[in-house]
Amino acid sequence: MSAAIAKLIAVDGWTLDVTDDEPTILDVELGSKLGLNRPRDIRKLVERLVRDGKLNDIRIRAAVARIELRPGVHREQVVNEYWLTEKQALKVIAKSETTIADSILDEVIEVFTAVRRGRLAPPYLPPNSPDLGDSLYREDIKARCVDCARRTEQSTYRVQGWLRALFGVSSVYRIVCSYYADVCRRLDAWASGRESLPSRARRPKAIAGAVDPRQGVLPFPDKGPEGHQ
Repeated sequence: MSAAIAKLIAVDGWTLDVTDDEPTILDVELGSKLGLNRPRDIRKLVERLVRDGKLNDIRIRAAVARIELRPGVHREQVVNEYWLTEKQALKVIAKSETTIADSILDEVIEVFTAVRRGRLAPPYLPPNSPDLGDSLYREDIKARCVDCARRTEQSTYRVQGWLRALFGVSSVYRIVCSYYADVCRRLDAWASGRESLPSRARRPKAIAGAVDPRQGVLPFPDKGPEGHQ
């Protein structure tokens, strides 16, 4: 991702970025919705349409991908993410030739229409902003935790436990919305291998000012509710 903090909103199961007041969706998410076995293969289609002059002015961001060479062996590679406007996304869907392309076409139109009409505008995040669990970010954070768990071969409970320890809360959904970008960056760093995973001997250092003073001392997430493995 670029240095700018993305303004992400969740709309009917889709994640849109409105960083520059122009809603866009991520190429890989579109590939997943279209039912591709390897969602990132949609980038080949995007790049072909760009070469053919059928797609212009696409927003491109550099991201670190974790490439699996063989089981247990990975390497990092910088890849380009393509964030597509409504018009660009519709062109890609039309050329995808998947069996569910028509239904996904309708979904994308409805999602972008909802954003244009302001029904689901990104919320303002004051210092005393609501918890993630009470915001549009809830499903996005849940999906990001599941993806991080899959890519790090950990349980979702453990990944969420690292976040609980980091932010000093009893649930990831008790983290206030103003820390949304920090949560995303930390999950991405763990998933991509840019940061080492927390271990039993080294719990993540709590972010200054993020710990909720109302919370008591929490068990480290490697332990269950009764303090046992």
